[in-house]
Amino acid sequence: MNSYSIYIPNDKATAYKWVTFIMLFINLLGFGFIFLNTAANSQKNLSIIGMSINNITLVIFLFQFYSKKDFLKIYRVEIIFIINALLWLIIGKYLLAILLIAFAVFCFYSNKKSVINFSPEGIRYPSFPSKLFLWADTEQVMLKDDILTIDLKNNKLLQFALDRQNTVAIDEAAFNEFCKVQSAAEPSLRGTKQS
Repeated sequence: MNSYSIYIPNDKATAYKWVTFIMLFINLLGFGFIFLNTAANSQKNLSIIGMSINNITLVIFLFQFYSKKDFLKIYRVEIIFIINALLWLIIGKYLLAILLIAFAVFCFYSNKKSVINFSPEGIRYPSFPSKLFLWADTEQVMLKDDILTIDLKNNKLLQFALDRQNTVAIDEAAFNEFCKVQSAAEPSLRGTKQS
């Protein structure tokens, strides 16, 4: 193979889920406060819509969180934050709307699957912005027993415990040989078979 893509686990996924739950609950309380403390019918109606959307989302979100079922993964909570932001914007709470849109963008980015790509060009690491580690800057790259280790020459060590379902399709020996050849090759020979 000329390239490999390996999914790495998101270590902060649980923290993101808790923050998302708290944000949904705060929105629910905020819309409830508007409903109880305003006389304008239009704002009452918007707050009822907001409370309904957030209640339904909290139930679905909790079900996803505790059941760990994949069939609800298509339900993106980030879209609910954008809807909440639009409701707050119509109600006239501009700062809340801006904060929720920023949080929705953050959620879209943080829930994206992280993939490390290994090619003759180098190792593309999924940071923001993405980094390219050149093979000449690597000491060793190894995949063994679902542990991916990237040892860089600047004494930086990256290590990831991978999910078995993400590594089952990768031949460890072939991957390790590919990385060994790329690390040892001259830049003009990368991607070609070494003898």
